[in-house]
Amino acid sequence: MIDRLVRTRVALVVGDLRASRRFYVEGLDLPVVGEFEDHEGWWGLILGLPDASHQLELTWHRDASPSSGGPDDLLVLGFADRAAALAARARVPEADETRPDNPWWWTRGVTVTDPDGHRVVLHWVDPD
Repeated sequence: MIDRLVRTRVALVVGDLRASRRFYVEGLDLPVVGEFEDHEGWWGLILGLPDASHQLELTWHRDASPSSGGPDDLLVLGFADRAAALAARARVPEADETRPDNPWWWTRGVTVTDPDGHRVVLHWVDPD
């Protein structure tokens, strides 16, 4: 039952955990809620979205490689308004902009790629 759901977590394999930390923590200002090292060969960083009940887990393993998925495989980060989303975009100037297939995201956000090519939509929730 959905009322028993207490946490959601999206996990992505990354190629360089340090580059991902710079993008998500230093650039997009997501809080670190946990980390692990050499858990059976895996290293990871757990970020709050925006708190510990909703999480993004970034993992690295020497034998795993990131998958950038298709043009509409997206991580959507919802900001209160357009100004907040564009301010987040400005904090990651090195990130390439891209267009997902779904035109909804073209008018309601800006889509960038993280260091591994994952598409991240900086979405404004309030229509302004």
